[in-house]
Amino acid sequence: MRRIKDRVRSKYHIALVEVGGQDTWQRLVLGFSVTGTDRGYTEATVDKVLRAIENVGEARIANVERDALVYNDEPFSDGGFGLDDVETE
Repeated sequence: MRRIKDRVRSKYHIALVEVGGQDTWQRLVLGFSVTGTDRGYTEATVDKVLRAIENVGEARIANVERDALVYNDEPFSDGGFGLDDVETE
């Protein structure tokens, strides 16, 4: 699983850590973060990271949880504002 983490980290320059599943070799729980000033860019990067993890071929993604935090008072193009715009999928 180290191969997955190393490849994705180096290709996308993201913070990526194992956050669960350390007690078993059959499961890996990863957490990563993407930051940026453009919501479309950050969401596209998240999608690319998920595809890259699957394309390594050593694992299958079983579940995805997403949170988007905004720390300013200017709206995104979709009209969302600040921490009221937290999304979870």
